[in-house]
Amino acid sequence: GDVYKRQIHNIGIARAYAVGTDGTILETTDVGAAWEQRTSNTTSTLYDIEDQFGTDNMWVCGRYGNVLRNNGVGTDFELMTGETKYWMGGVEFINADTGWVVGGERGYGTKGIILKTTNGGESWDVKLENPNLWNLDFINGNKGCAVGRYGEIWVTATGGNTWGNPSSPVSTDLYAVHFVDENHGWISGRYGEILRTSTGGNSWSRLTSNTLNPLWGIHFVNELIGYACGLDSTIIKTTDGGTSWTRQS
Repeated sequence: GDVYKRQIHNIGIARAYAVGTDGTILETTDVGAAWEQRTSNTTSTLYDIEDQFGTDNMWVCGRYGNVLRNNGVGTDFELMTGETKYWMGGVEFINADTGWVVGGERGYGTKGIILKTTNGGESWDVKLENPNLWNLDFINGNKGCAVGRYGEIWVTATGGNTWGNPSSPVSTDLYAVHFVDENHGWISGRYGEILRTSTGGNSWSRLTSNTLNPLWGIHFVNELIGYACGLDSTIIKTTDGGTSWTRQS
């Protein structure tokens, strides 16, 4: 239809969710044969959806500081109390209690925020302010990375209690980040940028992706094989850790 999907998230073999414009949340429990629309209690664009690891609950974040949660398969979503004015672009839980959301000012402002919960989302604490951030990835309860506007990269080894700001090889917007272990991670960005680290995010190098299209998502299955996707149905694949990329049909 005419709903622009922003994110899709798969749970196991048969269950998946998709979120997008107008507060749309779709759920399938039969490998996509049918999709049911779930009530989100918002009409704002939603950017990210992740599972609350260890439970059947899902978390969604989006514009105007919206953070939503459901209560398992087949349930609608509750709009949690707003904690911030920022547009929240990424959410992640590493267990039933501990999770983070990141966001930034509307438009091209420079201010942003990282929030953390240790009680399953009942309350959130501010862990970092000022950088305008788009997304994040945590490999465990301690090690994480957040990326955003103007090449911003922030890393933590303390569960988000303290953050470092390593030098970035680009000054353009960074949209997605993924780590396969505590050392190896990749970032994708606005003009086809792909960055790589083998030092846990303390240093980054730029790779050649062979596309100038925005790359909204990146995911690696191990240290060698990975995919990135973006504008104009762009899907690229690497089998050598990101050194070379091939456009997929």
